[in-house]
Amino acid sequence: MGYTGGMAAAVEASLIHRDITLTLDKDVFVEAEERGLLAPARLAALVQRELAFTRFDEIHAALDRLTPEQNPQMTMDEVQALIDCVRERRATDANVSGRR
Repeated sequence: MGYTGGMAAAVEASLIHRDITLTLDKDVFVEAEERGLLAPARLAALVQRELAFTRFDEIHAALDRLTPEQNPQMTMDEVQALIDCVRERRATDANVSGRR
């Protein structure tokens, strides 16, 4: 599924186009298509979100491995960033699974 829209040359140069084959159950495919999840821009957004969540999970796992002396208390900004990330993930999970 490659993007073939008209983007500015500078942005276009930073994109990689890749045709992919996606195998889904028929019901999942139909619902995903109806919800627009298979559009290239939506697929790209889903991949970007998942990468952000994966990075967050990796950081969180690394923090869990630290001793209390190595892991100082979080600032209020860090706590709020964590809350925002969890809320975004819940919203994304609800949208992807069809819950609202």
